[in-house]
Amino acid sequence: MLCRRSPELGKRSPGRKLPGRKLLCELLEDRRMLSGLTLITHGWNSGVDDWVDSMANEIRARVPDVPGTDPPDWLSAEYTLEIQGSSPQNITGHLLYLGADGSTADAMQATSGEVVIKLDWSAIDTQSESASFVGDYVSNLLLSNFGAPEYFDFLGGPIHLIGHSRGASLNTTIAERLAERGVWIDQFTTLDPHPVSPDDPINIWDNVRFADNYWEDNSFLHLFDGEEVPDAANLYFPSDSLPGGYGTFSGGNHSDIHLWYHGTIDTDGPIDDGSASVSEDAGWYDGDMGPRDQIGFYYSRIGGGERTGDVSAGLASSGNRVVSAQLDTQWANLESPLLYSGDSNVNQGTSIPIAYRYQATTSCDISFGYDSDRNPYNGSNDVATINKPATSSGSEFDNGSSEVHYFDTTSVPSGMHYLYAKITTAGHTRYAYTAGQVVVVFPGDANRDGSVDVSDLGILAANYGSSGAVWDDGDFNNDTKVDVSDLGILATYYGQTLLPPTSSTAAVSMEVIEPEILPADVDMVASSPLVVPSNHKIKVRHNSPRNDVSLQARYWMMMSEAEDDDDAREAVFAGIGRAKEVFWLYDK
Repeated sequence: MLCRRSPELGKRSPGRKLPGRKLLCELLEDRRMLSGLTLITHGWNSGVDDWVDSMANEIRARVPDVPGTDPPDWLSAEYTLEIQGSSPQNITGHLLYLGADGSTADAMQATSGEVVIKLDWSAIDTQSESASFVGDYVSNLLLSNFGAPEYFDFLGGPIHLIGHSRGASLNTTIAERLAERGVWIDQFTTLDPHPVSPDDPINIWDNVRFADNYWEDNSFLHLFDGEEVPDAANLYFPSDSLPGGYGTFSGGNHSDIHLWYHGTIDTDGPIDDGSASVSEDAGWYDGDMGPRDQIGFYYSRIGGGERTGDVSAGLASSGNRVVSAQLDTQWANLESPLLYSGDSNVNQGTSIPIAYRYQATTSCDISFGYDSDRNPYNGSNDVATINKPATSSGSEFDNGSSEVHYFDTTSVPSGMHYLYAKITTAGHTRYAYTAGQVVVVFPGDANRDGSVDVSDLGILAANYGSSGAVWDDGDFNNDTKVDVSDLGILATYYGQTLLPPTSSTAAVSMEVIEPEILPADVDMVASSPLVVPSNHKIKVRHNSPRNDVSLQARYWMMMSEAEDDDDAREAVFAGIGRAKEVFWLYDK
């Protein structure tokens, strides 16, 4: 039970007194939604090298740990999506991977499955072309998984879009294009949204599960006022509520909104985003603008806060979303996280209830399984698959169907596991994980301490011959008796100790070898072989001159590999175009 003051993130209009907060007492559950994508989009005349980069770093620092991740930077991944060009005909994009020196995991290696993308459209953000052109392009990249379907699927988990100023309008276009394909977005966050004609207006589309908006209308000369967003949880900042910060001639209150939001991600000490700062006691989180650790990013899947009280105004319902057009090939969706409310220690062979919500416009397959971390793309194990009917035709808002699956742990090995579900239809798959781990206890461990030893023997001896017994009494075969059969089970496992698994990616250290084999700007033909030492992997910096989204997007592309012999391996190139750079990654 948690009692707290509700931040009252309801719809507010300027000029009205902010309502007082009420005391809420409620049962709360961990609703952190992991294994997902956060995309941060800047606005006019900006970039990603200042506040966006700082915000991305702080979000990654908030990602809950995965036991066994070493070094910590392997926990999550970060990319920059760099946009060039102007008109719809010549926009190009390149996905830049942060940490090619091996200090940071890429998406396939990140043990949390959490990825942050910084959307850099600074090359054209001051031009007169609509931001919707960029939104169209980026959504196509995401839907095609950057032209690398065999790689980590960036839309495979929950999605959080964060946009400031014109970036909020750009994200609106992305959300609409994903809505047309039926892809749920977990959260749509707008920071002082300010569309510029002919940008798309801010709409909350029917694929958005939760929307929150933070805005002001008292920026310098009112050139960059934000706006209220209908059907979102709105927080309005009155005049002079954010003293200091960027200052009048450095973005003013318009930029202070994203600085305020930054302070709800990093909740300790001064608020500093690399471009501006304000002291912790500046009053930025007083009254309805705080508390600092219970507002703003608190409502994200990583922040884990409950979307209750007036903030629930931003939750999706059948009457508060803009209906999108429906195109062919609809995705199915799972809502994260999977809910498991039982004991974290589970006796091997028992069935445990897992609650989930799914949505699909055609029949779909839902598989349940276990994983040592929260990244399904670096190794996962399916236990059972069930076929489920469609929840709707897709012609109107669909909140999905709530179900319970009884997860059978008979084939799950002893150890610490995250449980997951994946939904598949029309060639697309999305995942949802439990927020925490479940420990599957092997037979003989009566006190569930991870070891079968004299303590467990003592428990069995004390209950020997009893009936109506349970596991904790020494009944390891679940027949409600403690007898010679249970003693035999304990004897079989005596002396064994349960150790938490270490992710296979966590132990790998990577370093970049200088570019070799191919000089710059060499033509690559489909399926052309390249022989490299067998203990190397290949990545390619790819810049196709063709007007083809799937090729232009392969800035970093993991190539398929085929064993040749002990000393060499062929990497088969899957694209046609010009390679700007080829280099090896060596596995230590």
